[in-house]
Amino acid sequence: MQQKGRTRRKACRLGRRSARRAGLRRRLRAEARGWACAALRMAAHRYYLSPAAYWKGQPEVELEARLPDSWGWRLHSNVPLRCEDGVCRVKLDRLPLEEWTISYASSKRLLFPINRQLFYNLCVLITAAALTLYGGDLARRLRRFWVSLIGSGLGLALVVVYIARLGGYPFEIILLPGLYGLVFLLQALYLKRLARQLKRLPARKPKDEPA
Repeated sequence: MQQKGRTRRKACRLGRRSARRAGLRRRLRAEARGWACAALRMAAHRYYLSPAAYWKGQPEVELEARLPDSWGWRLHSNVPLRCEDGVCRVKLDRLPLEEWTISYASSKRLLFPINRQLFYNLCVLITAAALTLYGGDLARRLRRFWVSLIGSGLGLALVVVYIARLGGYPFEIILLPGLYGLVFLLQALYLKRLARQLKRLPARKPKDEPA
C-alpha cells in the first residue's frame, strides 16, 4: 500500500510538471508572437524558480535586474519590481506563483508610446502624411514650392528614422526599403501635381503704393 501511494504521488508530481511545462510552452509561443509584432525588438529572459519549492524550509527570493546606463530602456516584469537608478529589485518571503519573466527594449526610436508594430507604423505613416499635406497647403497659400519640400522631407525622415520593423525577419530586409521607396514615390507624385497647380495659379496683383 505504501509503495502504491508513493507511485501515485510521483505520478501526480510528474503530471503536474508536464502540465506546467506545456503551459509554459504555450505562454512562450504567445509571447514570441507578441514580440514579433513589436515595433522595436525586445529581449526576454525566463528564470525558473519553481525548483526551489523542493528545497528544505521556506525559500526567500530576491530578484534584481540592472538596465544599461544609456537612457530610454524600458523593462516589463510579471513580478512587480521597484526601479531606482537603473536597478530594479524586489524581496519576497515566498516563491512567486509563476516563473519570473522579464523583457526589455530601448525606446530611443519610439516616436509614440506604442510598441505594437501595426498600430505604431500606421501612426507614424499618418503623421508623415499629415506633415506632407500641411507643407503642400502652406505652399499653396504662400505660393512657394520650396515650403512643400520641407514638409515632405520631414515626413520622409519620420518614416525612415522611426519605422524600424515591418513584417519581422527576414521579410523586413525587403519590406522596409520597399516602404521607404513607396513613401518617396507617393511624395514625388504629390509634389509634381502640386507644382503644376502652383503654375496655374494667377499671379498676385502688386499692392497699391501709398500716395
